[in-house]
Amino acid sequence: MIDTKIFAENLRFLQSVPLTQYQDFIFSYNYRMINPLNQYVTVLQRFSYIPGNLPNMPAGIIGVAFDITHFKNDTSIIHTIEKVKEVDGIQINELLYKKIHPVENVNVLPISLREHQVLQHMAEGMSSKQIASTLFLSVHTVNNHRKNMLQKTSCKTSSELLNYALKHGHL
Repeated sequence: MIDTKIFAENLRFLQSVPLTQYQDFIFSYNYRMINPLNQYVTVLQRFSYIPGNLPNMPAGIIGVAFDITHFKNDTSIIHTIEKVKEVDGIQINELLYKKIHPVENVNVLPISLREHQVLQHMAEGMSSKQIASTLFLSVHTVNNHRKNMLQKTSCKTSSELLNYALKHGHL
């Protein structure tokens, strides 16, 4: 979505703007990712393009990213383009473009954090007993997590579950 729609729209917009004005525009979008603690977080990325040597082709971007998990909990991607202007000595951002891209929940794995941890260890080839020892759980609890994940994803086998997770970018 980001490569095919958002960056494509940004480049279309930049084609209508002189190279010398690239720094006057702020591009924003949000997305979900897994942090180092294996938790989903929502990130807002805001940036401006750096002019390049080729016409209508930026050399790169400069920007910041913020964790906005506590403010946004749906999976839609909001894409905006703003023009930075100065009015009466005050810098303001004028919204020029806004599009909300709904994201299908098919890519959101409907499992808990603990189930995701079990899934990761399954992908490493660990047995239920090994997973239980690693996560300080009983074997029965690990097997319950496995059954719950199979049910939530409509998979019939552990292999099918692992393929589902790989196919949708969760491993």
